[in-house]
Amino acid sequence: MLNYKNILEELIGKITKSEGVLDFATREKQAKFENWLQVELCGVLRKNHTVTPEKYVNYIREGKQSGNSYDIFLDSTVAIELKIFTNNGKSGSENVKRVIKDISKLKDLPGNIVKLEILLVYFITNEEDERRWNEYRTKIETGMKSKIECLIKSGDFNFKGSKEKGRLYLYKLA
Repeated sequence: MLNYKNILEELIGKITKSEGVLDFATREKQAKFENWLQVELCGVLRKNHTVTPEKYVNYIREGKQSGNSYDIFLDSTVAIELKIFTNNGKSGSENVKRVIKDISKLKDLPGNIVKLEILLVYFITNEEDERRWNEYRTKIETGMKSKIECLIKSGDFNFKGSKEKGRLYLYKLA
């Protein structure tokens, strides 16, 4: 059984203790930041689970053989996709599309696999940012065309040496 709260708390600890992580949290380096976070998440999960990063899974879709690569697989029963979501201007709209694409990939997996989406949202520094994030979150949730459930949301945290705030969300697809 996954302890979602502990997983998010440990991941936040990794983020808030890293000296240089915010240097990679810019839009231009977002993929590198996401890769770093994926490595750290694997370390957190490895304590109690068999972890397979970047696992390719074959499946049948619409009667045809298909497949996708998933960020992390746990014990061959849990698939995790991880996305970094900057909450600023144009990139926010682009990120909505990326998250919906991730969740569509998860929906293609067989029903016996638990499907999780972890979002790290950051650059929430004022009420306008919060309002914008709530709009994006609504677009994500309605863009799924299937039920998703927010299992847990972290409190806000600061990146080391910065006033920039972040927040983690863990969604489960029904």
